[in-house]
Amino acid sequence: MGVKIEEKFSVGEYDILVLSAEQSDGLQTWLTENGYKIPKDAGPVLASYIKQNVKFFVAKVNLDRHEAEGFTYLRPLRIEFKSPKFMLPIRSARSTPLARRNSSSTPSRAKAASRRRTTARQTPK
Repeated sequence: MGVKIEEKFSVGEYDILVLSAEQSDGLQTWLTENGYKIPKDAGPVLASYIKQNVKFFVAKVNLDRHEAEGFTYLRPLRIEFKSPKFMLPIRSARSTPLARRNSSSTPSRAKAASRRRTTARQTPK
């Protein structure tokens, strides 16, 4: 399948794996066989990350540990990572009409915000 477990650890009620993969089909199969639910059309998105040599972070709730710790809710995961480039490695597996509409209106707001930051940086102290 071409999937390698790079790291394996537990944090609170979560069992966490960091995976690398050689092909999206193998990763999809591995995730499905190991109880992870992913969209059926996730292949192109996974392939894009694999091409960039990105690792995959997956988490499962360990219900026994969750119950033993006495929580009635799941605590949020906080993820930190180092990268040579600034990026938020989250991409939707689907492009919905709403997502396309929102993304087309975003650049003008981003340009305006960029102009404000540029202007603020150029002001002498």
